[in-house]
Amino acid sequence: MVGNLPPINAMKDEFSTFDICKALRIPRERLKDWMSNNFIRPSVPAPGQGQKAIFTPLDVYGIGLFARLIEFGFKRRLASEFIHSFIAQQWRAERTEYILFRCVRQDEGYGIQVSTFEQGEAISLETGGLAILSEFSKFQDEQLKRASGDKNWATMVIVNFGKLREDIDNSLKDL
Repeated sequence: MVGNLPPINAMKDEFSTFDICKALRIPRERLKDWMSNNFIRPSVPAPGQGQKAIFTPLDVYGIGLFARLIEFGFKRRLASEFIHSFIAQQWRAERTEYILFRCVRQDEGYGIQVSTFEQGEAISLETGGLAILSEFSKFQDEQLKRASGDKNWATMVIVNFGKLREDIDNSLKDL
């Protein structure tokens, strides 16, 4: 806090299921179903019947991301794997503008890789690799090819997480 002014992004750091249902416009029973099937998880589960589970802002972003993926036709199990992979990289969530999920062929089926991208970074659609762009360099496709040589992916999904985060933040501010 500077002087007597509250921080610009003043927002609670803990949310209840009621808060999430209100902010994300998700019916309570649907959220409970997602939780009981372990598709989404609070950071602090309810210690007992009738007590509140506690969700962090990152949890709320994950729920919003899960709902968005479901809305666009993803199966709940796959959407859940995607969000759990993203939440595991929580240290980048505040700066992330885009999330790239790659399904990669492996010996026993598929694995999920998550990459997060900040402003000024680019994604290779050929490899899913990362290339840093600067205003002083001309961007060439060869830079992307050198960024990552792995072409063994089956599916890539790119999410505009910056916009999703902004929408969720605006909804949470009203609580």
